[in-house]
This record gives sequence, structure tokens and C-alpha cells, in this order.
Amino acid sequence: KQIAKIQAQDDLRNSIAQWAAVERVQGKSDVELYRRFYLATGLDVLSVLSVERSRQDYEEMTEIVRSWYNGNCNF
Repeated sequence: KQIAKIQAQDDLRNSIAQWAAVERVQGKSDVELYRRFYLATGLDVLSVLSVERSRQDYEEMTEIVRSWYNGNCNF
């Protein structure tokens, strides 16, 4: 169970990094990215990656973040 949770957390971390890279290419600053992330999720990036979250929480957030850069959401 712990290995699956760690993998889910890593997948989320990678998805956030991918989203941030896409946004940076479009000229957005880190401050703007953190603000947009918080406004969209109600949580800051560090809280989302907290070890106290469940595997399911990580997987759900990963799908949300991926939708931002896969064109499934007008974020």
C-alpha cells in the first residue's frame, strides 16, 4: 500500500511540474502559477503533496491537474 501511495504522490508531483512547464512557456511567473493553483484547488502545492493525503487523493488531484494541460479544461 505504501509503495502505491508513494507512486501516486510522484505521479502528482510530475503532473504539477508538467502543468507548470506548459504555463511557463506561455510566459507565466511562478507567483502567478502558485496563485492559479490555489484558486483552482483551494490548496497550495505543498499541501496537495502532503504525506498525510491518501493514494486516492493523489490520484484524483493528478487527474485534475492533467486536465489543465491536456485541453480538457479551460483553466
